[in-house]
Amino acid sequence: VIPDHLYTKYISPSEEKLIAKAKEYHEDNILHICGWRGRTNILSVYRDYETTVFNWAVNEEGVGVKEGKEFFHGKAVIAGFDQMPGSTIQCGTKEEIQAVVEKTIVDGGKLGVIVGADCTVPDGTPIQNLIWAREKAAELS
Repeated sequence: VIPDHLYTKYISPSEEKLIAKAKEYHEDNILHICGWRGRTNILSVYRDYETTVFNWAVNEEGVGVKEGKEFFHGKAVIAGFDQMPGSTIQCGTKEEIQAVVEKTIVDGGKLGVIVGADCTVPDGTPIQNLIWAREKAAELS
């Protein structure tokens, strides 16, 4: 684990250069802040990065969609499903999956919310589960 002050001193400058370079190719870009199996981040380090979309591990970090969207200055967010094997997106029923989509959109609002997983959907997730998620998102948007 890298302490906050060392991260901002040694790592943040290179990340900010990378983001600036990416913006030369396209104005819109996504910052993925990976949290995994209990390893969390100091989200305040990333708060003012010049990205247009933020994606963090909602379930690992314990920062919900609404709170995260406010924290990241109202910018667009990608959030909703837990990424762990055996989670709702992988093993849930249609009703369970669509309930997560609805909660994500209700909490974050229709504008600037992309329903997704903390990081990525687990390997072996049935395509039908993703279709159910998309259908509910389309219905609510």
